[in-house]
Amino acid sequence: MAVTKADARIALVDLSVNLSETHLKHARENSLFFHLKYEGIKGSLDFLIRFLRGMWDKDFIMLEPCEEGTPELFFKFFSRPF
Repeated sequence: MAVTKADARIALVDLSVNLSETHLKHARENSLFFHLKYEGIKGSLDFLIRFLRGMWDKDFIMLEPCEEGTPELFFKFFSRPF
């Protein structure tokens, strides 16, 4: 699956951990340089904390050893209701 121009963007996720104006400026400059849409997204550290603590639930795609992560697997994951 190729990423098309319509799908491409630079997104800066604000995790409320000392995000400075320099970070915002850098992300916006990169989006202009690469001719991509810039998007600021409000986020949280909850997902990262669950990942690091091994608290993997329905929000994580689990693969068995040597199992291939195919595009279809991700399409199924993201097409289900949250």
